[in-house]
Amino acid sequence: MKNEVLNYLIENIYTPNNMEISNILEEKQNSKYSALTFNINNISARFRISNTTPTKSGQFVAFWQKNTYLSNEAFYYENAPDILIVTCIDNNNLGQFIFPKDILLRENILKSKNTSGKMGLRIYPAWDVPTTKQGLQSQKWQCEYFIDLSNLKNISKEKLIYLYKKD
Repeated sequence: MKNEVLNYLIENIYTPNNMEISNILEEKQNSKYSALTFNINNISARFRISNTTPTKSGQFVAFWQKNTYLSNEAFYYENAPDILIVTCIDNNNLGQFIFPKDILLRENILKSKNTSGKMGLRIYPAWDVPTTKQGLQSQKWQCEYFIDLSNLKNISKEKLIYLYKKD
């Protein structure tokens, strides 16, 4: 599935918008989420495809690494790529969250001296309706970093370029 999704994105989103993908590497530890790292022009990226969960609204995605003791741990801010791309697929809906690493630190997702980080995240694409207060709060901050790619003719090119720019 990962190659099909990434190939679709390259053909229909990245290439038409002058976004060149290079240095694709598989991250075996999160293969259930089609884990990859790559570069998009001058931006380093970690890529995942989220999974729909049957009992909760939203989707779930994992991202963790093994430490020297072979235990799972959150990724460190210092070593993290510039962005985390989470591709969401649900029926005829397709979208992406493009989270800058500074936002992931602010939201305590990446590990640092001051934050423990997280090894996974529940995300709420624009088409989802969260059923909990926590879900609504999460969707609110996540929404700024989401782009709906369901209809290729109606993609906001300005938002796409904005989300994939390097500060």
